[in-house]
Amino acid sequence: MFRHMSVLLLSLVLCGHLASAQVTTGTISGIVQDQTGAAVPGVTVTVRNRDTGITRTVTTDARGRYTAPNLPVGNYEVQATQSGFQTAVRSGI
Repeated sequence: MFRHMSVLLLSLVLCGHLASAQVTTGTISGIVQDQTGAAVPGVTVTVRNRDTGITRTVTTDARGRYTAPNLPVGNYEVQATQSGFQTAVRSGI
């Protein structure tokens, strides 16, 4: 009886831990570069959920990197705009 109780308790502990590992958000990140491969700082990057229309706007850092964390799972489009550059759009993310 005690052995069965131990196995049951262990199962509940393991299953509870696995369930808490499920996530409902993600992060989209990247680097904006010009045609020569040089990083472009100060670019406005807009991340839009194509299903809900909700957007998040971030700006690239000195190395051209951007990160949009804690996004609900979905279908996204990323648009990068900077004065003097052509706007770039990537969809299906």
